[in-house]
Amino acid sequence: MRAYTIVNMYMAGIHAGIQSAHILTEMALASLEADSQESKTFQSWAKNDKTLIVLNGGSNQNLRKMMQLIEPACRELELPFAAFHESQEALDGALTGFGLIVPSRIYDSKTVDSYDFPESKIASCLNLLNLAR
Repeated sequence: MRAYTIVNMYMAGIHAGIQSAHILTEMALASLEADSQESKTFQSWAKNDKTLIVLNGGSNQNLRKMMQLIEPACRELELPFAAFHESQEALDGALTGFGLIVPSRIYDSKTVDSYDFPESKIASCLNLLNLAR
């Protein structure tokens, strides 16, 4: 399994890492509050894998579009998902990124530009972001 965080293009370098830490903290807190498949998946990743890939998600508009595809797919597949917004005082409540924990069957997929099924939505978005690096 891998954790992917997709952050705003203006969050570069150490700032992308800090936003990723915020996102993973949100996931960790959610996993403590529920006994769900998402919690078990997060805990398994945290204990056994720990691989984190930080991707540039482009502008805020692009982040929101990707999030609209990926978040419902994660919910349907019971995969951990979290988004992070900075405080109102710091960045006027801006969405700085989101993240998910992905099993290998999804990140090993070469699917690009297929949005018919939850797994292909996630794989397509991640593969397109990887191609853009």
